[in-house]
Amino acid sequence: MIEIKNLSISFGEQKILQNIDLTILENQITIVVGQSGTGKSVLMKCIEGLIEPVEGSIIIDERDLFTLNKQELNETRKKMAMLFQGSALLDSLNVYQNIALPLIEHSDLSEDAILKEVTEKLELVGLKDVLTKMPSELSGGMKKRVALARAIILKPKYIIYDEPTTGLDPIIAEEISDLILKLQEQYDIASIIITHDMNCIRKIKGNVAMIHDKKIVFDGTFNDFINDERKIIREFVK
Repeated sequence: MIEIKNLSISFGEQKILQNIDLTILENQITIVVGQSGTGKSVLMKCIEGLIEPVEGSIIIDERDLFTLNKQELNETRKKMAMLFQGSALLDSLNVYQNIALPLIEHSDLSEDAILKEVTEKLELVGLKDVLTKMPSELSGGMKKRVALARAIILKPKYIIYDEPTTGLDPIIAEEISDLILKLQEQYDIASIIITHDMNCIRKIKGNVAMIHDKKIVFDGTFNDFINDERKIIREFVK
Protein backbone atom coordinates (compact mmCIF):
# COMPACT_ATOMS: atom_id res chain seq x y z
CA MET A 1 0.00 0.00 0.00
CA ILE A 2 1.13 3.54 -0.76
CA GLU A 3 -0.05 6.28 1.59
CA ILE A 4 0.43 9.91 0.56
CA LYS A 5 -0.04 12.20 3.54
CA ASN A 6 -0.25 16.01 3.58
CA LEU A 7 2.07 16.22 0.59
CA SER A 8 3.12 19.62 -0.78
CA ILE A 9 5.52 20.15 -3.67
CA SER A 10 7.00 23.43 -4.87
CA PHE A 11 9.62 24.45 -7.42
CA GLY A 12 11.11 27.59 -5.95
CA GLU A 13 8.25 30.00 -5.34
CA GLN A 14 5.90 28.05 -7.60
CA LYS A 15 3.52 25.78 -5.68
CA ILE A 16 2.65 22.64 -7.63
CA LEU A 17 0.67 20.53 -5.13
CA GLN A 18 -0.70 21.38 -1.69
CA ASN A 19 -1.75 19.09 1.17
CA ILE A 20 -2.34 16.00 -0.97
CA ASP A 21 -3.79 12.95 0.80
CA LEU A 22 -4.24 9.76 -1.21
CA THR A 23 -4.13 6.03 -0.49
CA ILE A 24 -3.18 3.58 -3.25
CA LEU A 25 -4.34 0.11 -2.31
CA GLU A 26 -2.57 -3.09 -3.26
CA ASN A 27 -3.87 -5.09 -6.24
CA GLN A 28 -6.12 -2.26 -7.41
CA ILE A 29 -6.11 0.35 -10.17
CA THR A 30 -5.91 4.02 -9.20
CA ILE A 31 -6.38 6.58 -11.99
CA VAL A 32 -4.99 10.04 -11.28
CA VAL A 33 -6.75 12.52 -13.54
CA GLY A 34 -6.79 16.23 -14.24
CA GLN A 35 -6.05 18.70 -16.99
CA SER A 36 -2.52 19.02 -18.36
CA GLY A 37 -0.25 20.96 -16.04
CA THR A 38 -2.07 20.12 -12.80
CA GLY A 39 0.87 18.24 -11.28
CA LYS A 40 -0.08 14.62 -11.99
CA SER A 41 3.32 13.63 -13.34
CA VAL A 42 5.08 15.56 -10.58
CA LEU A 43 3.14 13.53 -8.01
CA MET A 44 4.18 10.28 -9.65
CA LYS A 45 7.85 11.33 -9.76
CA CYS A 46 7.57 12.05 -6.06
CA ILE A 47 6.22 8.53 -5.45
CA GLU A 48 9.29 7.24 -7.32
CA GLY A 49 11.50 9.24 -4.98
CA LEU A 50 12.75 11.44 -7.81
CA ILE A 51 11.33 14.66 -6.35
CA GLU A 52 11.39 15.51 -2.64
CA PRO A 53 8.35 17.31 -1.20
CA VAL A 54 8.58 20.47 0.87
CA GLU A 55 6.11 18.92 3.31
CA GLY A 56 4.38 15.61 3.97
CA SER A 57 5.28 11.98 3.48
CA ILE A 58 4.92 9.04 1.13
CA ILE A 59 4.73 5.73 2.95
CA ILE A 60 5.30 2.62 0.83
CA ASP A 61 4.65 -0.69 2.56
CA GLU A 62 4.88 1.04 5.94
CA ARG A 63 8.19 2.76 5.19
CA ASP A 64 8.46 6.54 4.79
CA LEU A 65 10.19 7.05 1.44
CA PHE A 66 12.02 10.22 2.43
CA THR A 67 13.55 8.83 5.63
CA LEU A 68 15.27 5.94 3.82
CA ASN A 69 18.98 5.82 3.14
CA LYS A 70 20.22 5.35 -0.42
CA GLN A 71 20.34 1.54 -0.24
CA GLU A 72 16.88 1.30 1.33
CA LEU A 73 15.48 3.69 -1.27
CA ASN A 74 16.92 1.60 -4.11
CA GLU A 75 15.40 -1.55 -2.63
CA THR A 76 12.00 0.17 -2.39
CA ARG A 77 12.29 1.40 -5.98
CA LYS A 78 12.72 -2.22 -7.14
CA LYS A 79 9.08 -2.75 -6.12
CA MET A 80 8.01 -0.10 -8.64
CA ALA A 81 8.13 0.22 -12.40
CA MET A 82 7.19 3.15 -14.59
CA LEU A 83 5.88 3.34 -18.13
CA PHE A 84 7.02 6.77 -19.30
CA GLN A 85 4.87 8.90 -21.57
CA GLY A 86 7.41 8.70 -24.40
CA SER A 87 8.25 5.04 -23.65
CA ALA A 88 11.88 6.05 -22.82
CA LEU A 89 13.50 3.21 -24.72
CA LEU A 90 17.28 3.53 -25.08
CA ASP A 91 17.92 4.35 -28.74
CA SER A 92 21.33 2.67 -28.82
CA LEU A 93 19.96 -0.69 -27.60
CA ASN A 94 17.76 -3.13 -29.49
CA VAL A 95 14.47 -4.47 -28.13
CA TYR A 96 16.06 -7.44 -26.36
CA GLN A 97 18.70 -5.26 -24.72
CA ASN A 98 16.14 -2.67 -23.58
CA ILE A 99 13.92 -5.26 -21.91
CA ALA A 100 16.77 -7.35 -20.52
CA LEU A 101 18.59 -4.40 -18.94
CA PRO A 102 16.77 -4.52 -15.54
CA LEU A 103 17.48 -8.26 -15.26
CA ILE A 104 21.13 -7.78 -16.19
CA GLU A 105 21.45 -5.05 -13.56
CA HIS A 106 19.39 -6.61 -10.75
CA SER A 107 19.48 -10.41 -11.11
CA ASP A 108 21.91 -13.32 -11.38
CA LEU A 109 20.02 -15.05 -14.17
CA SER A 110 21.93 -16.74 -16.96
CA GLU A 111 21.86 -15.42 -20.50
CA ASP A 112 19.48 -18.20 -21.55
CA ALA A 113 17.15 -17.51 -18.62
CA ILE A 114 17.10 -13.80 -19.44
CA LEU A 115 16.28 -14.53 -23.08
CA LYS A 116 13.41 -16.76 -21.93
CA GLU A 117 12.02 -14.02 -19.64
CA VAL A 118 12.28 -11.36 -22.34
CA THR A 119 10.59 -13.57 -24.94
CA GLU A 120 7.75 -14.43 -22.54
CA LYS A 121 7.12 -10.77 -21.71
CA LEU A 122 7.12 -9.80 -25.38
CA GLU A 123 4.56 -12.52 -26.12
CA LEU A 124 2.46 -11.27 -23.21
CA VAL A 125 2.27 -7.79 -24.73
CA GLY A 126 1.51 -9.19 -28.18
CA LEU A 127 4.87 -8.87 -29.90
CA LYS A 128 7.14 -11.42 -31.55
CA ASP A 129 10.09 -11.42 -33.94
CA VAL A 130 11.21 -7.99 -32.75
CA LEU A 131 14.12 -8.92 -30.46
CA THR A 132 16.79 -7.46 -32.73
CA LYS A 133 14.86 -4.40 -33.91
CA MET A 134 16.01 -0.95 -32.85
CA PRO A 135 13.55 1.55 -31.30
CA SER A 136 13.73 3.65 -34.48
CA GLU A 137 12.22 0.71 -36.40
CA LEU A 138 9.15 0.51 -34.14
CA SER A 139 5.80 2.29 -34.37
CA GLY A 140 4.52 4.32 -31.42
CA GLY A 141 2.25 1.48 -30.30
CA MET A 142 5.06 -1.07 -30.55
CA LYS A 143 7.34 1.16 -28.47
CA LYS A 144 4.67 1.30 -25.75
CA ARG A 145 4.42 -2.51 -25.77
CA VAL A 146 8.18 -2.93 -25.52
CA ALA A 147 8.25 -0.42 -22.67
CA LEU A 148 5.46 -2.38 -20.95
CA ALA A 149 7.44 -5.60 -21.32
CA ARG A 150 10.42 -3.88 -19.73
CA ALA A 151 8.26 -2.47 -16.92
CA ILE A 152 7.03 -5.92 -15.85
CA ILE A 153 10.30 -7.83 -16.33
CA LEU A 154 11.18 -7.61 -12.60
CA LYS A 155 7.61 -8.47 -11.55
CA PRO A 156 7.03 -5.20 -9.66
CA LYS A 157 4.43 -4.69 -6.97
CA TYR A 158 3.45 -1.27 -8.33
CA ILE A 159 3.38 0.03 -11.91
CA ILE A 160 3.03 3.73 -12.70
CA TYR A 161 1.71 4.59 -16.17
CA ASP A 162 2.38 8.18 -17.25
CA GLU A 163 -0.18 9.13 -19.94
CA PRO A 164 -0.06 5.63 -21.52
CA THR A 165 -2.36 6.47 -24.46
CA THR A 166 -1.16 9.98 -25.30
CA GLY A 167 -0.09 10.39 -28.92
CA LEU A 168 -1.58 7.08 -30.08
CA ASP A 169 -4.41 6.65 -32.57
CA PRO A 170 -7.73 5.52 -31.00
CA ILE A 171 -7.38 1.86 -31.98
CA ILE A 172 -3.84 1.50 -30.60
CA ALA A 173 -4.82 3.51 -27.50
CA GLU A 174 -7.63 1.04 -26.79
CA GLU A 175 -5.23 -1.87 -27.27
CA ILE A 176 -2.85 -0.34 -24.70
CA SER A 177 -5.74 0.09 -22.25
CA ASP A 178 -6.65 -3.57 -22.78
CA LEU A 179 -3.03 -4.52 -22.09
CA ILE A 180 -3.03 -2.58 -18.83
CA LEU A 181 -6.11 -4.53 -17.71
CA LYS A 182 -4.54 -7.81 -18.82
CA LEU A 183 -1.33 -7.18 -16.89
CA GLN A 184 -3.30 -6.07 -13.84
CA GLU A 185 -5.22 -9.35 -13.86
CA GLN A 186 -2.23 -11.58 -14.63
CA TYR A 187 0.21 -10.09 -12.13
CA ASP A 188 -2.18 -8.91 -9.41
CA ILE A 189 -0.30 -5.62 -9.02
CA ALA A 190 -1.25 -2.10 -8.04
CA SER A 191 -1.54 0.05 -11.16
CA ILE A 192 -1.32 3.84 -10.94
CA ILE A 193 -2.39 5.52 -14.17
CA ILE A 194 -1.89 9.22 -14.89
CA THR A 195 -4.13 10.40 -17.69
CA HIS A 196 -6.53 13.00 -19.00
CA ASP A 197 -7.84 10.60 -21.67
CA MET A 198 -11.51 9.91 -20.89
CA ASN A 199 -11.60 6.96 -23.28
CA CYS A 200 -8.81 5.31 -21.28
CA ILE A 201 -10.55 6.16 -18.00
CA ARG A 202 -13.88 4.72 -19.18
CA LYS A 203 -12.17 1.56 -20.43
CA ILE A 204 -10.22 0.83 -17.25
CA LYS A 205 -12.76 2.01 -14.64
CA GLY A 206 -10.43 2.05 -11.64
CA ASN A 207 -10.67 4.19 -8.55
CA VAL A 208 -10.29 7.86 -9.57
CA ALA A 209 -8.40 10.69 -7.90
CA MET A 210 -8.74 14.10 -9.57
CA ILE A 211 -6.23 16.91 -9.09
CA HIS A 212 -7.40 20.48 -9.62
CA ASP A 213 -5.96 23.75 -8.40
CA LYS A 214 -3.08 21.92 -6.63
CA LYS A 215 -5.40 19.69 -4.55
CA ILE A 216 -7.32 16.42 -4.70
CA VAL A 217 -10.92 17.43 -5.45
CA PHE A 218 -12.27 13.88 -5.94
CA ASP A 219 -11.22 10.48 -4.62
CA GLY A 220 -13.61 7.59 -5.20
CA THR A 221 -15.05 5.05 -7.61
CA PHE A 222 -15.30 5.50 -11.36
CA ASN A 223 -19.12 5.44 -11.23
CA ASP A 224 -19.22 8.12 -8.55
CA PHE A 225 -16.76 10.19 -10.57
CA ILE A 226 -18.74 10.23 -13.82
CA ASN A 227 -21.95 10.98 -11.89
CA ASP A 228 -20.50 13.80 -9.80
CA GLU A 229 -22.39 17.03 -10.54
CA ARG A 230 -19.63 19.51 -9.71
CA LYS A 231 -18.82 21.80 -12.63
CA ILE A 232 -15.09 21.02 -12.77
CA ILE A 233 -15.82 17.29 -13.05
CA ARG A 234 -18.69 17.70 -15.54
CA GLU A 235 -16.39 19.74 -17.79
CA PHE A 236 -13.71 17.05 -17.58
CA VAL A 237 -15.90 14.00 -18.31
CA LYS A 238 -18.01 15.49 -21.11
